[in-house]
Amino acid sequence: VGEHFVTIKEYLEDTKHQGLIAFTFDDLSIYRALRPDYTPLPEPLRRIHGVPTFTLGRNATGSGAHHHEEAWVAQLAGKKAWLVAPPVDENH
Repeated sequence: VGEHFVTIKEYLEDTKHQGLIAFTFDDLSIYRALRPDYTPLPEPLRRIHGVPTFTLGRNATGSGAHHHEEAWVAQLAGKKAWLVAPPVDENH
């Protein structure tokens, strides 16, 4: 556990990284490079803008159960399983 920096090519090609997920927060250079792939952004998604996050995972990787503010995700390739639950009622 901890931070380890490799290139995307190294991450995808080297089997020693196969169980890891790559996350990048607030790295605007990644978003500028990917922008042609997700623009124009559909109108309903324009109001949803928090901290930009880039996630890259290999086969059989995933993140544990978690929650966060409203977000949108662009799935570029592969498959993703989602488990969605209603918000917790703080009064009960």
